[in-house]
Amino acid sequence: MKITVHHFKWYDENKHTTFYPEVKRTMEWITRTQGADVIPGTAQIVDESELDAHGAFHPRGKDQQSA
Repeated sequence: MKITVHHFKWYDENKHTTFYPEVKRTMEWITRTQGADVIPGTAQIVDESELDAHGAFHPRGKDQQSA
């Protein structure tokens, strides 16, 4: 099954810092997570089997895409 994932930013209120994780998540996960906001223009359609055990997609770098 194909799903859409997005890069996101997440503001940690305890550390007063915004993080930009390397993983991509579904819009559903992002909207449920306090302090998280989708980064527009980062949508990517992937197969559900490409998600890890926690539901995150780990994009490969340009040097790894042909591997």
